[in-house]
This record gives sequence, structure tokens and C-alpha cells, in this order.
Amino acid sequence: SKQAALGNLMANISHQWRDNLTKISYINLGLRAHIMQNREIPLSLLDKSTQEIEQTIDFMSETMQNFLEYYKPSSNIQEFEVHDSIKAVISIIDTRIKNLNLEIIFSIISNTHLKGIRNEWMQVWMNILSNTLNIAQKRSIEYPYIIITIDETTICFQDNCGGVEPAILENLTHDIHSGLGIKMCKDILKKYGKSLHVKNTKEGALFEIKPLSA
Repeated sequence: SKQAALGNLMANISHQWRDNLTKISYINLGLRAHIMQNREIPLSLLDKSTQEIEQTIDFMSETMQNFLEYYKPSSNIQEFEVHDSIKAVISIIDTRIKNLNLEIIFSIISNTHLKGIRNEWMQVWMNILSNTLNIAQKRSIEYPYIIITIDETTICFQDNCGGVEPAILENLTHDIHSGLGIKMCKDILKKYGKSLHVKNTKEGALFEIKPLSA
């Protein structure tokens, strides 16, 4: 349910913030130790520490902004870059990605832009990435990866997690949807003249987003 998904994402954001606050605290303790022991703080250490703190705060701020944008009801049609919007979703689920050791590889053939409600598209990316994470966890894949290929007309997500179960794939072929969030993805994409194709390869599942006519 959407409420359960929201709960999971809130837990994810909470973990990310806790990890990053711990990192800032650790850096601060290192600087405080120098002060308490009346030791001079080398300029190189001060520079490195403040840079790390700034980067960590920036990441926390960006994550929260992406999270709010993802859930904020919107009817705002805009043009946006595909790569940037996928990265925004990745930042929201960053902790889970790291916990499951998922490597995300981008293959950007073209700096593709889309037009529409950005957070609707973000829901599509979220569903596809979540499917890979769920199956990687369920099957205990040791070195999971997903290759995201972006060109002018097609966006592909290819993972190495063994593929969609045959019965589910058969249902999808006959437009019967069973809990993968695929129906929502297809409904959103259809609005924008796109279609979603799910198939299995030797490595795992392949999700292809193409123009409806393709």
C-alpha cells in the first residue's frame, strides 16, 4: 500500500540522516580532541573536515528536498533531465542501495529530457529500482547491479538478479498485473505516450521504456 511504502521511505530517510549525523559528529569529535588537548589543528585537517561536513549537509538537504518533491502532489508540467530525476530517486533510497550492495551503472548515450510531472516519472523510477532491490534481497544476490541506459527514445533498466518469475512474466504479457507496481508505471507512461516492456535476459530482468509506437 502507499502508506506502507511511505513508512519504508521514512525509515530509509531516517537511517540516512542518522548515518550522516554520526559522520558529522565523528568529524567534530576529532576537531574537539585537538582543542581539548591544546594541540594545533593543521590547516589541511581543518580544510578536509569542513569540506566533509559541508558535503554531508548538502547530501542531507538534497535527500530531503527530493523526498518532499517525490510526495508533494503536483500538476506542474515541466521539462527535466532523465538522468537527474533518476539520481534524485537514488538519493532517497541510498541507504537501502548501500545495505544491499547494489551497484548502479549509468550508460548515458544521450542527455535525454522528458516533459511532464516530474514526480510522476520519479514514481516509475522508484518502482523499477525497488523491484530490483526486493528481488536482490529475496534471492540474496551477493553482487547485484543494475545498468541504466538512457538514449534519445529508450530508457532501459537491466539487472543481474535472475529475472522475473515465469508465472509473473506470463501474467504481464497478458496485461495481468500482480503487485510489482507495473500497472501504475504503465498508466503513468501511457499518459506521456510511452510503454513499458518487461522481459528476462541471461542476467536478470530488463525494463524498457519506449515510445508507444515502438
